[in-house]
Amino acid sequence: MLTEKSYKYGLTDAGVLTYSLLKCCSGGTAPKIIEPLSDTTAKAQKETTLQCKVDAGEPPASIHWYKDNKELYEGKRYHLAFTKDVATLRFADSVVNDSGTYRCEAVNKLGRVNTECKLTVECE
Repeated sequence: MLTEKSYKYGLTDAGVLTYSLLKCCSGGTAPKIIEPLSDTTAKAQKETTLQCKVDAGEPPASIHWYKDNKELYEGKRYHLAFTKDVATLRFADSVVNDSGTYRCEAVNKLGRVNTECKLTVECE
């Protein structure tokens, strides 16, 4: 809802009243990566967790995870969470095929940021 304080009033040289919307009405902040992902080596058949710290901005960014440029979704295989600025991707039982490049991306209407790492899963 716009209020009287949402506008800036002024007069032109000819004395005509003008107004414009102030920036506060369309404000917000873009997301930022606070702590990036780190390259990780994990053991097969063990729980593996990838984490990064993200300032979600305003409006709050949506968080997306990718493996080798393919988006990952919450399900039986992957557990995704975003709590207190920490984005987490966890898999309970890593396999060698989980090795690859992982990317965490935060997106809102003011921007898009991402961080990536390489995960190597080794047999024991």
